[in-house]
Amino acid sequence: MVCRAIRQGIIDLAIGSTINWSPQVRQLNLFSLPFLMPDYKAIDALTRGGVGRQVFQILDKAGVVPLAWGENGFRELSNSKGAIATPADMKGKKFRVVGSPIFIDTFTALGANPTQMSFAGSGNEALKQIEAQGVTVTHLTPAQIKAFQAASKPVYDKWAGQIGRDLVKAAEASIAKR
Repeated sequence: MVCRAIRQGIIDLAIGSTINWSPQVRQLNLFSLPFLMPDYKAIDALTRGGVGRQVFQILDKAGVVPLAWGENGFRELSNSKGAIATPADMKGKKFRVVGSPIFIDTFTALGANPTQMSFAGSGNEALKQIEAQGVTVTHLTPAQIKAFQAASKPVYDKWAGQIGRDLVKAAEASIAKR
């Protein structure tokens, strides 16, 4: 919607999330591919390198002149039922997720029951503050992360085709070089 408003000249400037703009510019789903980016260095490799420039060119062709990248962190899971350390721990549990088809596909592949909802106006608490309140925070091992990657691989492959395999391969290569 914001992308359309910019193209129509209704607004001149906006700060937007790739999730919100991805319905109009499918390549922005790159940043929602499950487990593509393992850390902040990987994000920087994408946004500060050739992939970031390529995505800026795609946005420019869509009628939006991008000025800069911003980061808002990684998505975290929370629930009131127990720790999530494996995809099996998500089986049948309900999770509220951003209203994006790639998130619905990812959570479904992990065995969860995702429910779309708007995240407008929601806040973001630091993990240390959450832990200080007595909430258990599970930090996954590399082996546990690999289990989530394997379970979400069909989603990754499906969406890589929709995003553009060449762009995804360029992203994977940039991350591998970091």
